[in-house]
Amino acid sequence: MENVITAGYYTSHLMVIAWMLSASVAIFCKKKFIHQAIVRLGYPPYFAYLLGTAKLVGALMLALPLPGLFKVVALSGAAIELICACWSYYVIDKKITEALKPLVLLAVVFTAYCTWRLASNLPVIF
Repeated sequence: MENVITAGYYTSHLMVIAWMLSASVAIFCKKKFIHQAIVRLGYPPYFAYLLGTAKLVGALMLALPLPGLFKVVALSGAAIELICACWSYYVIDKKITEALKPLVLLAVVFTAYCTWRLASNLPVIF
């Protein structure tokens, strides 16, 4: 069982780190589709850079050997961002299919949090 938890921990954390880094790089490389989506959802253009910075800092918090509180902050920030993205897509597009896409990543973030708690021998609190 311990090997499964360890594998889940590393897999989910690597997926979250890869998502955060790739999104951050895409934002700072000024990929049009991201900036167009931000404006279409009604956010100001500079908001993309705030998200990019937050994702970069969050990825570093997860990748570096820091105390557990940093992991909680990074994963909480990712979860809040994904929940807000889900809500924004639903309010603007009125399509449940668009709104559900961020929930897939939210499941990975939730898995990363739960496996981190299990790997650290902490109780998983829902």
